[in-house]
Amino acid sequence: MTEAQARAKLLKLLAVTLERGAAPGEQANATRAIGAILQEYPNLRDMIIGVEDMVASHRPAADVWPQESLRAFWQGVLVGVGTVVSTVGMLVLSHLFNRGHHS
Repeated sequence: MTEAQARAKLLKLLAVTLERGAAPGEQANATRAIGAILQEYPNLRDMIIGVEDMVASHRPAADVWPQESLRAFWQGVLVGVGTVVSTVGMLVLSHLFNRGHHS
């Protein structure tokens, strides 16, 4: 395998290991293959550092929610509270209405 082929294969393998939906076995196989490539072509290690930096710069901080997520969360909370208030109100009104006709 040439260095260019190793570089292309390494990019594909890095995509597998960084993909959250990849199966654990798939990630383990990709990690082993990456190790073998890096033993043969140690100068390709810079690619891994570059990919890690790129991923870290696009990933939000663990303790910070993006604004869209917060907005969607609070919108869901408000819809839930509105539904509960509406349901309780209808139950109270129907109970009072039925109670008044049966007296």
